[in-house]
Amino acid sequence: MLETLSKLLNQAENAATDAEAEAFFAKAQELATLHAISLAEARAHTHAVVLLVEDGPDNQRLIAFHIRKAGASVTLADNGGIAVESMTVGSNLTGPLLDPAPFDVILMDMQMPVMDGYDATRRLRSLGCRTPIIALTAHAMEGDREKCIDAGCDDYQTKSIDRKLLVIA
Repeated sequence: MLETLSKLLNQAENAATDAEAEAFFAKAQELATLHAISLAEARAHTHAVVLLVEDGPDNQRLIAFHIRKAGASVTLADNGGIAVESMTVGSNLTGPLLDPAPFDVILMDMQMPVMDGYDATRRLRSLGCRTPIIALTAHAMEGDREKCIDAGCDDYQTKSIDRKLLVIA
């Protein structure tokens, strides 16, 4: 039931017209009332927490805007080292991982200073991280997707960011 409510709320947020949004919202409200929970409670149960690892301030603002609009919260990390630190006890690069994991998904830019997304993903996986990691890269050449997957990413998204694909991922 919570999954259905989440889908209806997401459809309302992404509707093409106000009328469509109101129709999805009304269906969600009806379902929530039927099961005696508020829409706020339903959102709380389906609220994703995203770690966005991106060094570009403009990309940070744009991607974070779309994620928040979809109903998730976003924590920013400027490089892969900070990403690894935000997943570990004592904020260090050698682990151990926080349990439970503080994020539901990690969106990882692959080309960054200090520690790039490839090294950060490999480090997180070597520590036992099971959190889904989605590569974000400006590179869309043949072999780039495989390079990201080989580093341990679960999926791959090229920049410029397609809002609908980003939210689905």
